[in-house]
Amino acid sequence: MESFKVLSVAGKDVDGEKSVKNALEDFKAVENPIQSFLLLLLPWLILLFLIFFILFKFEAFKIEWTVAGVLMYISGMLAAAFSLFAFQVLMKMIPETFGKIWCRNILLEAPFSYPLQIIAVGKDSEVAALEIRQTEARFLQFIQKLQKKLNSPYQWVMGLFFTLMVYTWDWVYKFEFLIALIIGLMAWRAVIASIYVWKLGTEFHLEPLLGHADRSGGLSPLGNLCLWNAFIITIPEIHLGGWILLSFFAEKDSSFFEISRAYAPLYLLLLFMFMVFALVTFFLPLWTVHRVMLEWSNRKLAQLDQLEHCIHHLESRLLNEAEKLDQKEFERIQKEVEMMQQIYERNKNLPVWPFNMTIKLKLLVSQIIPYMGFISQVVSLIKKISG
Repeated sequence: MESFKVLSVAGKDVDGEKSVKNALEDFKAVENPIQSFLLLLLPWLILLFLIFFILFKFEAFKIEWTVAGVLMYISGMLAAAFSLFAFQVLMKMIPETFGKIWCRNILLEAPFSYPLQIIAVGKDSEVAALEIRQTEARFLQFIQKLQKKLNSPYQWVMGLFFTLMVYTWDWVYKFEFLIALIIGLMAWRAVIASIYVWKLGTEFHLEPLLGHADRSGGLSPLGNLCLWNAFIITIPEIHLGGWILLSFFAEKDSSFFEISRAYAPLYLLLLFMFMVFALVTFFLPLWTVHRVMLEWSNRKLAQLDQLEHCIHHLESRLLNEAEKLDQKEFERIQKEVEMMQQIYERNKNLPVWPFNMTIKLKLLVSQIIPYMGFISQVVSLIKKISG
């Protein structure tokens, strides 16, 4: 019979770990120092600009807007600033997320069928150690490719696209083009992060952890990363949905009602697009991980079926041989049954998605205002059509 020992992949017993650790510590989601500086500075400049804008009652800016128009502009700029703040958090979350998955010993190379932390000691120990080093090398390559893709020259294509989008609204100041450019560059990184969450479930075998505190097999960091991506999209959703809803609360003769009604068709279209993007951004990258977790769950449930059969066998023995068993044997079997029942109860509801109830509630709460705005407009359109 083989003996086993536990080796932590995060420890020094495994070759190559330091390289992975260093790669994650030195990871730069934004390599360009100018981009990095603008990402940090720009949201604060937007807030300072808005303070100046409000203090001088926008008279110094030589624009003739209604109060509602001014507030719509301010809320749009606030959405841009908060999006940039959210992107700052996302840039830090990317290496942290993949680092947590690595340190939890969940990753396996494609041909493997046992967790990394379990290493056979015996004639196959050298083979097992070699397999672990191969997995480390692949993961290191995975992280390096991720950083390269995040900083790909193609990011400028998305940046240019977002910049040109400024022409679709009544822009006021040229720096709005700079804001759109930086948001586009960061949006590229959000897309790449989602793609690599997807690739994680295809390039590696994942062995979720039984009984992990996150109730997601230790994979909740992936769910949190995708949730944050969805949050970033939710920020403009709230701006759009809020102004759509305003028409139902503002007085009909007010400027708020008029501007809400005027922008409702455009905002409804944009809101629908953002709502779809938010859901796709959250669920689609996690689909490959979900499939892996589903297969893992089915394997574990098959083991639980066997455990259930053992419980049945022992319970039948207690029933059929109650008169023959002495007290010690009876208590031993009873304790064994109770232990098996506890194991069964703890593992009968295994997670099949890399997110828990907390993450789901956060996603649902973030979508309340956008969905209220969308539904209100749909209901209004139906009433108009029905006469």
